[in-house]
Amino acid sequence: MNNKTLTSLIVRLAGFTLFVKIFDFFGAYFLSIYLTASWSLMDKTYGMSDAFDKFFISGTILAFGNLVLALVLIFKADWIANKITKTEVDLTIDLTGKSIMRIIISTIGIIYCARTLYNIPTATTDIITIINWHSEDSNSHLIGNIIGDFVRFIIGLLFILKSKQITNYALKKSNILTNS
Repeated sequence: MNNKTLTSLIVRLAGFTLFVKIFDFFGAYFLSIYLTASWSLMDKTYGMSDAFDKFFISGTILAFGNLVLALVLIFKADWIANKITKTEVDLTIDLTGKSIMRIIISTIGIIYCARTLYNIPTATTDIITIINWHSEDSNSHLIGNIIGDFVRFIIGLLFILKSKQITNYALKKSNILTNS
């Protein structure tokens, strides 16, 4: 297996994961479509069409955006892999302590980044809520969630891009597996 094939597999897996994520929010999307269908009744009875309008628009945009992105990642994974990896290198893995630690650190970084991408719809609705509600007390936990996702994404990128340096530093400090 080479690095382009592995990258293509990872991108395709991310597309399938994002496609499955659509169904996590399907209830909210369906509810927004249902409520939009009954707008005239809601507006006459409760005068709430503006709130449902915003909910419908954000839910619909997120649903179609996730669907389009998932399909692009699934069907264009090879093209994306060719753009990401410029050279084709056969992958070989020596199972030494150093390489296993590097794989673990990189995997943690991938999981952190994937979790952040997985939470983009939630973060988007949190940002919309923060913009619409100006009360600082009710929005503090939403701001904390958004900052937490951002920090996890940065740590994930750091673990992916600097896994070799982190592994070397950790092994040097712990004096374990120095012969690897």
